[in-house]
Amino acid sequence: FHKSAEMQLHVRQFPAIVSASPGGSLKVVCEASGYSDPYMYWYRQSGSAAPQSMFVSITANSVEPATVGHFNASRPNSSHIILEAFDLKKDDSGIYFCAASTHSEANE
Repeated sequence: FHKSAEMQLHVRQFPAIVSASPGGSLKVVCEASGYSDPYMYWYRQSGSAAPQSMFVSITANSVEPATVGHFNASRPNSSHIILEAFDLKKDDSGIYFCAASTHSEANE
């Protein structure tokens, strides 16, 4: 007997669009639903380059690395990861997006 549970992981990022001036700051919240304690990630894409991983979190209250330049990320609970930056530079312009993935105890 094989039991298959369809789990749908949904990710929502807000605000969806952030515009900030040099010297300004930003805060973007990512929320995952449909799966208990997913792995969560922040990526940055600049120009036509491939997306680059910025932060990885495999559980609440744990994000690696803690900071990237003047960006930092936090994971206050199992369903949210927050990206913040202060003293933004013109070179920080790009697309920032979060992602989440399911995992299996057998793979850990």
